[in-house]
This record gives sequence, C-alpha cells and structure tokens, in this order.
Amino acid sequence: PPYTISRVARDNVWHFVAGRRIYELVAPDGTRYVMQSFSRIADPDLTLEELATLGEQLELPDGWRFENRVLTETLHVAAIDGMAEILQDDLTNTYQRVP
Repeated sequence: PPYTISRVARDNVWHFVAGRRIYELVAPDGTRYVMQSFSRIADPDLTLEELATLGEQLELPDGWRFENRVLTETLHVAAIDGMAEILQDDLTNTYQRVP
C-alpha cells in the first residue's frame, strides 16, 4: 500500500547534484524520503515540470507532507548496512529514506 515502508537489499548510492531540484516526502517524525523515480502508471500525463506541485495531487497520510527544494550542496543517499528503506506514494512514485 502507499506510504508503507519496505526494506530492500541495496548496495548503491544515489547522488543528487547541487543546483538541482529534489522532491521529498516528510514523515511526521521529520524523516525525509527523496524521490528516486517518478511514475506514469497512475497518472500517464504526469510530467517532470508538474512535480513541484505534486503535493496537491497526493492523498498524504495525516502528518505527512510533500516538499521540493533546490539543493545547495550535493546530496548522497546510501543504503544503511546494505538495506534501503523505500516507499511509494499513491501515484506509485518511489522514494528512499535519507539517512
């Protein structure tokens, strides 16, 4: 189900370059999940340009929020001890927990 955290074996690092816009889900406790891929499964017309306002389309659980920002420095998102925590929103976009 959407907004359910799954743990997957992963041994890679995502690099989000300074100056680029990222899209994040923020859990009630402040944990951040950065979008690693967006999907056109639920919304075949979704475009990269529309991601900035994606929060208006999502049915976020209580306490969750969607944010986007331009990075001032490169963000490296790695799995922790070979495991990554990922989740999908209700439009099947995929996010990984930022350690």
